[in-house]
Amino acid sequence: MSKFLVISLSLAVLAVAPMANAATPAASAANFTGPSVAGICLLSREAVVLNAKVGLAATARLKVLADGVNAELAPEQTAIQTEAKALQDSKLSGDALKTRQQALAQRAQTLQAKAQQRQQQIELTRQKVLGSISTSAQPVIETAYKAHACGVLFSRDAVMAGGQSMDLTAEVVKGLDARMTTLSFDLEPAPQAPAAAQ
Repeated sequence: MSKFLVISLSLAVLAVAPMANAATPAASAANFTGPSVAGICLLSREAVVLNAKVGLAATARLKVLADGVNAELAPEQTAIQTEAKALQDSKLSGDALKTRQQALAQRAQTLQAKAQQRQQQIELTRQKVLGSISTSAQPVIETAYKAHACGVLFSRDAVMAGGQSMDLTAEVVKGLDARMTTLSFDLEPAPQAPAAAQ
């Protein structure tokens, strides 16, 4: 019966991992230094989100929301596991056992569907928050781009090495911190199922 209970309550890790695992330059890249190249600039959007105060606050809030989802689902998961164990240990047989197994499998499927829905909500929330932070960072990026007379802006994560003076990331983090330090949001509603065609 436990095979029906493959339900992951690690939504906190799934929800927060994409923000927390933002790419940073490899340690070996720090050993490469070179002259600045006029007009070429670098930026790591992931590092901006990871290091800006608003990104840190958003990550903490997403963890709180994911922990809330886990707390919501955990009692039902525990109840299903307890009932599955009791059913394994019971002396029921025949139709009575089959009926109880089917009812338990239905509860497990319902819980799994609810967990998947909550995971979608966490992901939608994360995407909306990242979009909001990115939108707020855009004017700061443009200001830094103009201030450094950039002709081209490369993702720092796509460049193996480059002069630190060409990297706008720290300046953008500082500018974003001056602009905003927190962002209020709650769990996005569940996606609506498409209406059936008539």
